[in-house]
Amino acid sequence: IYYLAGRPAGTITEVPGLTIIPSRASFKHTRAIADEAAAFFKFPQLAEAIVLHIEDPQTDSLLALRDGVPAAYVSILNMGEIGYISELFVSQQFCNQGIGRTMMSRAMEVCARAVHRHVFVGVDDEDRCAWDGRVDGHGRGRHRQHGRPRGCPARVSIR
Repeated sequence: IYYLAGRPAGTITEVPGLTIIPSRASFKHTRAIADEAAAFFKFPQLAEAIVLHIEDPQTDSLLALRDGVPAAYVSILNMGEIGYISELFVSQQFCNQGIGRTMMSRAMEVCARAVHRHVFVGVDDEDRCAWDGRVDGHGRGRHRQHGRPRGCPARVSIR
């Protein structure tokens, strides 16, 4: 469980040369990274689901561009006092550069601005290492590991 006291005290060091925009601002780039994510996960319907959600009024999604090339995508579903970070994908050519950390930080900022009391984060067991400890290192929260069924979201509480 992550507990957030609110917005971060300081600025988060972001990856240089990265432009982060709402996904709906560039359908072409969002479609490109959605297609890459669908191919990576071998789940063709994922691309269509991502594209359909960018205009959903309950969804905030962000797209990271580096030199005009889509680098990452993150989606936040807003449900009253609850936020759900359901998708975070970093293009394979941009992996291990801190872009995922930057996108997760931006997603958590969206949740804090939306005054969510609880934030759930969907994390597959295979990808848990990408999530564990990352928020902690930026003064953004504390993590407590609890047993949960495979594929269930981690829980983040904002106090």
